[in-house]
Amino acid sequence: MFPSQFLSKLKNISKEELIAIKGVGDVLADNLIEFCESEEYSVLRTKFEKLEIQGKGLDIVVKDKNVINTGELAGEIICITGTFDIPRPAIRQLLENKGAKVIDSITKVTTILLAGESAGSKLDKAHKLGVRIVERLDELV
Repeated sequence: MFPSQFLSKLKNISKEELIAIKGVGDVLADNLIEFCESEEYSVLRTKFEKLEIQGKGLDIVVKDKNVINTGELAGEIICITGTFDIPRPAIRQLLENKGAKVIDSITKVTTILLAGESAGSKLDKAHKLGVRIVERLDELV
């Protein structure tokens, strides 16, 4: 895939799709969408298109989306909130090893909220969106 194709696809990605990417939260998604709508972004895309016409530039390798995840939590998109007896990075790793995708924000694509002690606004948002709420890690693993 050429950079101009990638940049065109990036311009059309939704906030929900961005947030579903590991490490991307509301603020980063909003900033990226704002940048993609800017004149600077349009100029960048045009410059890449000109380079590609001249036979110069880059080729972007896209990971195969068809790799099947077969873990027990495959297909689950989990957000973690609150405090637990074990560190959050360890919980994240455990869930990912079981096939889950762990995200930092509650969105309409979230399938499970793992809510520990002192869960706050994420718990409220999960209730509003109808997201399944699990209060104990051992219910998932």
